[in-house]
Amino acid sequence: MLFAAVDVNSQEYKNGVLLGSLIAGVICGLWPLLAGLSKGRPIMGIIGFFACIPSAFVLGCLLALPVAFVFKTLISVLPSPEPPGNQLDDAPFNPYANGNRSAF
Repeated sequence: MLFAAVDVNSQEYKNGVLLGSLIAGVICGLWPLLAGLSKGRPIMGIIGFFACIPSAFVLGCLLALPVAFVFKTLISVLPSPEPPGNQLDDAPFNPYANGNRSAF
């Protein structure tokens, strides 16, 4: 008779459900977040993390885990982004070219 006297209409029960849903969403959201950070796509990981939290409030882990799986799959399928580099040609700066780079 462990749960025989639980009042599902009490404020403590509702707070417990909200806290449990929040914890489930955060735990499920860590999977795409860490995958995004390790693959060089932190924005996609953050979006996946914050998509898991409201989905956990709707159906708990039954919805948060598939959402995390979709974002994890999307992050792993996309190629790693190119590191930022020198996107200009290596021509020297010409002060008489109105700010344009041109070879002398």
